[in-house]
Amino acid sequence: VIGNNKILIHMIEQLSTFFNKTEKKYSLPDKNIIALGEDSEIRQKNKAYREGLQKNGIEWPIENQGGGPTDPEKKEFTIAYPKGDVFASWAITIHELGHLRQAERHGKVDFDEIQDTIDTETDAWEKGWERVNTFQPKTLEYLENKFQKEKQIGKLKQFVDFNNYFNYIKKMFIACSQAHHKLPEDTDTYSEEAGHLLAKEIKTDPDLWKFYTKQEYWKVEKIIDQEKVENFIKKIAENIADEKY
Repeated sequence: VIGNNKILIHMIEQLSTFFNKTEKKYSLPDKNIIALGEDSEIRQKNKAYREGLQKNGIEWPIENQGGGPTDPEKKEFTIAYPKGDVFASWAITIHELGHLRQAERHGKVDFDEIQDTIDTETDAWEKGWERVNTFQPKTLEYLENKFQKEKQIGKLKQFVDFNNYFNYIKKMFIACSQAHHKLPEDTDTYSEEAGHLLAKEIKTDPDLWKFYTKQEYWKVEKIIDQEKVENFIKKIAENIADEKY
């Protein structure tokens, strides 16, 4: 009996090794890292929407775009990040990294399955920051050093540090997302009407109104380093691919 048990255990170990070796890990192909600038597909698509906002005194910033979808069938990640003002663009990038494997983290296969069960945006902001703290703390040190140098020349004086700044951007984006959810369900997301309706909601929140109409409050007029942020994205994605759920 003991001999048979040893054979059974050995067979289980071999099968486990086989499946662990053949199970495909998530990857982030270079083509799936997308820098979003002024001429991005997103901004072209929502041109009428932005015009509706603009007619109400709101310039939709380049930094307000991004994406972090996971394709469980292809086992691929995609990260789209804003190629805009440096610190806001880093903050959004960190947030988008929080979206990777988000459904899986909550025991679901498809992202749509978690939309009604959790606040996906808040969850992504928190998970993105956690992942950077865990996997790339040196990047946060780099950002903090750059942030403090800007403060020394009179920029961003209202923020204590990059963490404080990150939480401000997080708060504003969540507030904007909540404003979006107040629009009538039959509103065409890309229409000028949607822009007018969102502007109306934004005007009811003094902090959000300031965020969009006084952008110098959170900008330093320096563009994010594309090579550095994309190397960072690749490293974090490798770590996320190794996460066990």
